Amino acid sequence: MAETVLHLVRHAVHDRVGEVLCGRMAGVRLAAEGQAQAARLGERLARAAPDALWSSPRERALETAEC
Repeated sequence: MAETVLHLVRHAVHDRVGEVLCGRMAGVRLAAEGQAQAARLGERLARAAPDALWSSPRERALETAEC
């Protein structure tokens, strides 16, 4: 029987952290730090070789998932 592993990941840091709670706000993109975080996450997840990936449609979530 195959083991199922589920990784729950929140989007990386965006430009408005500490200013406002963005929630469902459109147009919020990753900050430079967030892009670096997402790249590191992508490297780690690549080693896990996931079969599938789902993301919120928010820009910051999609940017994180694309890495």
